[in-house]
Amino acid sequence: MSMSTLHSVMSGPIPIRLLTIAFVFLPSYYLAPVKEELERGIKVLDAGCGTGIWSLEMAKLYPASHFTGTDIVNVFEETIPKAPVNCNYEVANTLKGLPFQDGSFDYVFQRFQTGCFRKTEWPLVIAELIRVTKPGGWLELGELLALVDTQGTFFNAGPRTSDFHSRMVSMLSLRDIDLTWPANFKRVLEESGMEEIGGKMVSVPVGWGPKDVAKVSMANTEASYKSLKPSISVVMGLSDVDYDELIAGSLKEFVPYETYWNIDCVFSRKPVDGAAT
Repeated sequence: MSMSTLHSVMSGPIPIRLLTIAFVFLPSYYLAPVKEELERGIKVLDAGCGTGIWSLEMAKLYPASHFTGTDIVNVFEETIPKAPVNCNYEVANTLKGLPFQDGSFDYVFQRFQTGCFRKTEWPLVIAELIRVTKPGGWLELGELLALVDTQGTFFNAGPRTSDFHSRMVSMLSLRDIDLTWPANFKRVLEESGMEEIGGKMVSVPVGWGPKDVAKVSMANTEASYKSLKPSISVVMGLSDVDYDELIAGSLKEFVPYETYWNIDCVFSRKPVDGAAT
């Protein structure tokens, strides 16, 4: 990961909430066709693992496989004591090169890293993930692909939400971060020589729809707004009171406007001859 401001303010409990939402809407913890391999026993990398909850849960489900979670900072410290013997965590920076040999993992997984890499860094990240994937192995990438539309806001957003997210996108663009860049995943994977590319996109209502999801998605969004306050309020030129009023107005719009996100997961297989780069 890059040492971006966004990464530092979004680390912590937020990824867990995002993961909870993904579990509700996606058919399983993963989409790549690796169930039989996981049951038989393979090596799995959870790149940018955050708190490490995905690796933890997967290790419990598939005790014959071994799971390694990596992140640029140790935000998984509290998870380590809970992890089974087939799960471990390491501090590692994907951009600087993961501390693993070529083809070390049968299955490489990365999700919810949209705001962690600059536009110029994404191709390098994907190349590094492909490098550590075994020939014949699988790589899966999952992102809030359409967290913003072309105007820089949630889908079906109200005026205050549109205003807030347009300003946020402007701030991120100054750091060369493009929240829509993951739309390039399939193209980049194809150009890299990856095969059997597939995936799934699901929409997530924010504050409305199924009760269990509505509560979690709203809580996640509110927490995200608050965590971004130190950086975005400065760029917006807003006082603390003005910022709080802006996000309060945005939160009230989600239900009447039926605002939503999209989560997009893409998976692909590395050629058996290892030709992908």
